[in-house]
Amino acid sequence: MGNGWQAFGHRLLRELSELPVGASLLVSEPDPEPSPAPARKWWQFTANRPRAVPGCYLQFQRWEEVVRAECVSGAYRVVSESAHAELMALGWSDPATQPARWGTDNYVYDADPDELEPLADLCVQSLELIGAKADAAWTWRVTGSA
Repeated sequence: MGNGWQAFGHRLLRELSELPVGASLLVSEPDPEPSPAPARKWWQFTANRPRAVPGCYLQFQRWEEVVRAECVSGAYRVVSESAHAELMALGWSDPATQPARWGTDNYVYDADPDELEPLADLCVQSLELIGAKADAAWTWRVTGSA
């Protein structure tokens, strides 16, 4: 793990440690710029216009008994088969087979609130696997806190 990821991991651990019960944390890198679209006339449909691929992101929900982590999946950006297999081996849920009641197409991992350091390490390793950049201008946003 490089210095950039080490600093990211330390901040993630601090943010998770301070996350109150009932709150959520969203950590996201900026979305890449979309490819320029060809000029079109007002009557042409926009369906074939290039779309931006979302940047990598993690989101966390803190409850009394569990901290749920979500990692962006192939539903929103390109994740190679090998990266998918490695994420499964790390313990993330398979987005294709997880319960619909979870309401997400992302990878999901439930952690004990007392085990935040291994969770932060898992998330850093996972972001590296899917091609995120440690030096990106990451956004950190907490919502739902008291």
